[in-house]
Amino acid sequence: MGELTAAAPAPSDSSDDHRASRDDPDGHGQLVELADGRVVASRHWPGEGVPLVALHGLFDCSLGWKHVAAATERPCVAFDLPGFGRSAMPAENRFASYARDILDALDVLGVGEFSLVGHSLGGAVAAELSERAADRALNLTLLAPAGFGAVPLAELLEDNAVGRLLRRGVPLALSNPLSAAGIYMAVVAHGRLPERQLLGRVMRRAFSAAPGAVAANEAIVAAARDSDGFVHRSVRYAGPAYVLWGASDILIPASHADRVCEALPQATLTVWEGMGHHPQRERPKELNKYLAATTRVQTGGSRTAGALSAAA
Repeated sequence: MGELTAAAPAPSDSSDDHRASRDDPDGHGQLVELADGRVVASRHWPGEGVPLVALHGLFDCSLGWKHVAAATERPCVAFDLPGFGRSAMPAENRFASYARDILDALDVLGVGEFSLVGHSLGGAVAAELSERAADRALNLTLLAPAGFGAVPLAELLEDNAVGRLLRRGVPLALSNPLSAAGIYMAVVAHGRLPERQLLGRVMRRAFSAAPGAVAANEAIVAAARDSDGFVHRSVRYAGPAYVLWGASDILIPASHADRVCEALPQATLTVWEGMGHHPQRERPKELNKYLAATTRVQTGGSRTAGALSAAA
């Protein structure tokens, strides 16, 4: 790992700081500069215990975890993945490159052991990160992760005549409130309307986020075709692992869960009937309960996770 440029210290865990930040549901934003001059944006909610590190899905950002952060007293660190939010583009359009950037940012921030959660695109990055930080990731929770098989929509958007037309049209569609809400309801959230703040972020960033989305799409397609990808081998992570999927997910079908459990044979799989691709929006209370169980660690950083509580 190359030498990193020092960043401002993470927020203090003092009670005064904790109260101040918890009063602000958006947390504290911070830019972390990497050795090559690129930046990764992070967001912090201080607390007590082992930090929860959270990685978002496509077209989302670190702010998408604010409800999860509000439901725990643990410190939370969420990142804008490379190419999204305020983070620079990835050095390479591969999940390994995304994971290196996040690990380097964690080092700069001084985060030691942590619980790791990744959703969709962030799930693929989390799986890569769990290999690179196997001695620090005390448990791994994947929410409908990409990276374990071909994603039909991603393949359709890959570089061909149809894909080029679709890529031009998607930012325009996402910048319109009616079409953006319709796409979200049809493809992501199984008919549920997006949260107003999420819809606003997607619309505002519809054009500026396009390069990051194209890079992420290339990474998703490349992962499915890589002979050394998780499609063909195990994830080199031996800690506790949990996988959650919605039975009605049409973006990354629940059938991918079989391959995830082959790659992580120690994983406990949970499938929620009637849910699409976005548990943070569709089942927030149940998700918070689920994450409280899957990310639990004993005092002192033990790898023993708490018993998985039932969730609807």
